[in-house]
Amino acid sequence: MTSVLLTPTRNVVVTAAVKEHRWVMKDVPGLKQEPFTAALRNHVSKIEFVLSAFRYPLPDRNFMVEWKDVTSTLLTDEYFGLQYTKDNVWLNDEVNNNVKNVNGQMAKAKAIFNYIRDNFKCMSHSQIYSSTSLKEVVKNKSGGVTNINLLLVAMLRKIGISAEPLMLSTSVRQQSKGKNITWMPAGRS
Repeated sequence: MTSVLLTPTRNVVVTAAVKEHRWVMKDVPGLKQEPFTAALRNHVSKIEFVLSAFRYPLPDRNFMVEWKDVTSTLLTDEYFGLQYTKDNVWLNDEVNNNVKNVNGQMAKAKAIFNYIRDNFKCMSHSQIYSSTSLKEVVKNKSGGVTNINLLLVAMLRKIGISAEPLMLSTSVRQQSKGKNITWMPAGRS
């Protein structure tokens, strides 16, 4: 296979050997919709290919990331990790008002959880990054799902409880129709 790659500064001719592969499945049982199956396409046997990298003559670029890279990016992001890892001194009064007459870490954690559940309105149920600062969330008593959960993590940390956010995708969300998350690292663990 020969391709001509046009760039603003030069023309590059690329010649590559191409191999064709064919995969066949035999005696595959039929697939039918079952109760509690949100998306039938998640149960179809298939092979998916993912572009892992560009190499010469293009500038080298790796598309395969590892979970540690995703974690590092999220934890240092202004709209995710830095929201709850900052000192958030302004949150001290809010936390102290909710745990002042409560004894024991579990009871304090429950008091903070109940405070957030009963006093904050979730305005968006599908977001990864925070849409506003935690200070704004407390001021407005509302925010997206990420904002409210990061507020919970920040408040639990204020009382000395080790807390970390957890990101997950459920297969019954209406907008995804059961589709798995597509931004997750592929091919490496």
